[in-house]
Amino acid sequence: MFPKLMAVQNDVSSLPDHMNDPRMGKALVALLQASVYATACPVIGSVAELVDHLLVDPAKEWPLWDDYVLLSVPVKESGHPIFVAKNKRRPGDNLVVKLSLGRHEIDFFSRIHQMPNVQHAIRGFVKYIDGAEVQVDSFRCHALILERGTCNGLEGLPFLSTKRLLRYNFIDEVVKAIQGCHNLNHIHGDVKLDNIMFFVADFGGATQYKLIDFDNATRVGKPMNKHCTPEYCPPEMAKFKLGLTTAPVISDTSYDVWCTAVLILKLYSEGGTLIEFAQMNDDKILAAIAAPEFNFERSLNAIVLKDQQKECLVKCLEVNPANRGSLRDFFALLPVTVTATTKNKTNADLEGLMEEIHELKARLKALHMDVNNHGEKTNEMRIFNWPLSTR
Repeated sequence: MFPKLMAVQNDVSSLPDHMNDPRMGKALVALLQASVYATACPVIGSVAELVDHLLVDPAKEWPLWDDYVLLSVPVKESGHPIFVAKNKRRPGDNLVVKLSLGRHEIDFFSRIHQMPNVQHAIRGFVKYIDGAEVQVDSFRCHALILERGTCNGLEGLPFLSTKRLLRYNFIDEVVKAIQGCHNLNHIHGDVKLDNIMFFVADFGGATQYKLIDFDNATRVGKPMNKHCTPEYCPPEMAKFKLGLTTAPVISDTSYDVWCTAVLILKLYSEGGTLIEFAQMNDDKILAAIAAPEFNFERSLNAIVLKDQQKECLVKCLEVNPANRGSLRDFFALLPVTVTATTKNKTNADLEGLMEEIHELKARLKALHMDVNNHGEKTNEMRIFNWPLSTR
C-alpha cells in the first residue's frame, strides 16, 4: 500500500475520483508528509534497485523470517543476487540468502524433498535450508536460505588445473551430482563451472563439489524455458533461441550431458577458453553452435587427453541428442581400477597420483593452519585468486 501512496505524493492527479472527499485528502497529506515514512520505505522497482538499497548501510541487518536475517554483505550482485545470511539462534552457521523474483527453485526443492530416498540423490546438491516470499521495505521477492560455499568452479579453475587428481575428483563428484538430479526425474538445465560450488571442510581441508542454481531444473519430458548459458548451450536450445526451430525443447538427460561435456572440455582447456568461441559475443556463439557443421574439433585437439578420453567427449558432444552419449561415458575419463590385467598398465599413473595426493595433503594442511592462525587469505589462495568464502 505505502509505495502506491508515495507514487501519489509525486503526482496528486493520479488520485481516483472517489478520493476527492476532503477528509480523505487531509489524512493522506498528513501521512505522506510525515518524514519518517518518506525516508523509511523508498520505492524499489527492480532487483537491481533492491541490491543498491541493501548496500547503502553495510552494517544493517534485514529481517527475513523466523531467526533469519540478511546481512548487507554481497556475494553476487548480478542476476539472482546473493547475500550473506545469519541465523540468530545459530550464528555459527555458514549461510547465504538468494533473492529471486520467481519461486521456481523453491518449488523444485519442495517437490524433490517429498520424494522417497531423496537424501541419497541430493548429496551432491547445495543444502537448501528454507525458502519463502519476503518483503524488503517496499519490494517483494522470494528468498532461499542455502549453505555457503567457498568459491565456484570458474573461480577455482586455476586451482583445479594444477593437479590431475583434483580434476579427477571434480569430474567424479560433478557427474554423480547430476546423476542424482536425473534419478529424481529432473535435469539441472544449466550445468556449467559457475554452478559447481566448492565446499571446504573446517577440519582437514577436504573439498566437496556440489551443484547449485536450480532455477532451470525441469522434469524430464516437460518443455524447458528458453534459457541457456551460450558457451554451454546444446544445439537444440541454440536453434530454438534463434528461432530456427519453433517447438520448445523438451527436457531430456541428454541436455545435461552436452553441458557437462563442455564443462569438462573447459576444465582441460588453457585458461578455460574454447577456441571455437574466441572473440565472439553471445549471439555469435549461439549462431555458431546452431550451424549444421558445428563441432569442438579445435578445442579437443588442443587439450592433453588420450585419444580414448577425447572420443568419450566427442560422443557426448553429438549434435543430435538422440545419438548423444550418457553421463556414464564420462567415467572413462577417470583412472582405471587396478586389476590383475590392468595393473602394469596403470601402475605408473597410480604412482604419480599417490605423489600428488601426498603433496595436496601437505598443502591443504598448511592452508588450514594459516587460515586458523590468521583468518585471512593465504599466499596459495592469493595465487589461485581463491577467496576464503565468496558463495
